[in-house]
Amino acid sequence: MSRLFIPSKTSIGDLLNRHAVSVEAAGQQRWQFHLSLRPEAGLDAMLRVERGWLRIAAPLDGDASPEAADSCRLSDDRLQAMLAANARLPGGVKFVLADDPPRAMLAAEIPFLADQDEDEDLELDDRIGRLCRGLRRGALGWRYRIAEPDEFLGAVHRPAPAARAERRFEEICRELGWTVSRRGNGRLAVRLDLREAFYQAQVEATDEGLRLCVALEQSVADVDVCRRAADVLLLSACGAVRMAAATVVEGEASRQYRWEAAFAAAAQPTEWGHALSALTIACQATAAELGALEDPVLAETYLQLRGMGRTSL
Repeated sequence: MSRLFIPSKTSIGDLLNRHAVSVEAAGQQRWQFHLSLRPEAGLDAMLRVERGWLRIAAPLDGDASPEAADSCRLSDDRLQAMLAANARLPGGVKFVLADDPPRAMLAAEIPFLADQDEDEDLELDDRIGRLCRGLRRGALGWRYRIAEPDEFLGAVHRPAPAARAERRFEEICRELGWTVSRRGNGRLAVRLDLREAFYQAQVEATDEGLRLCVALEQSVADVDVCRRAADVLLLSACGAVRMAAATVVEGEASRQYRWEAAFAAAAQPTEWGHALSALTIACQATAAELGALEDPVLAETYLQLRGMGRTSL
């Protein structure tokens, strides 16, 4: 197994070449790579090493074809589909809004776990492979299947048995000082370190490993401008908070927003700590703002400031 450490330029290039069509060095500890989607389309992405993290970004407006240009319009349905898809993309990949005015991108962050024992090594090649699969799946859903939001990325993952991973996760969380409990449904829950509100990250099993899910108390009623503003806020926050992805669960009259962080069952304690900290920061950064955006006037003002109002499209 390979150590997950800050690798040399050659090693990163070699690993990317196993999963990408082409790879080019784009500066110190930066690589640009191209993924094949379909015979007529591909996706360009950038990977960079930054302060102990691998950070990946792939703009979704790079295809100049008429079909792709039309699909890049950030409609209400598009924003909703991006949030829904964030719960199903593998490899830690997520949809985000970045830059000003916002543009849609796929992104991911992998923390480096230096100085681990040999039995805690991670397969960096496997991680990059899963990440590339997530980028491909997200880009294909973006370009070809947006008209079918319920099938945006295919079937939802079926949870795999993860009792051993959950027990290990519980033990490590307690060692790291996080408060862990069992909820009524038997699932583990970890209390986040927020003074102003009570939030718990519920642990769920996935095909890849475990997912931490935090339900935000705020829900935005079925008012178009409020829902659009909330979507823009959360997708923008996705681009700022490492490892955390905002998602949405639709209800009859409102939508429940969540923050999630997923990782492989073989992930290391340091990575779990990063994920819990990321969820804490994400809740701190968005909970109060979501409440304010329930006001249609404030919601429209926010959208205009972000260049995402109706007159800005």
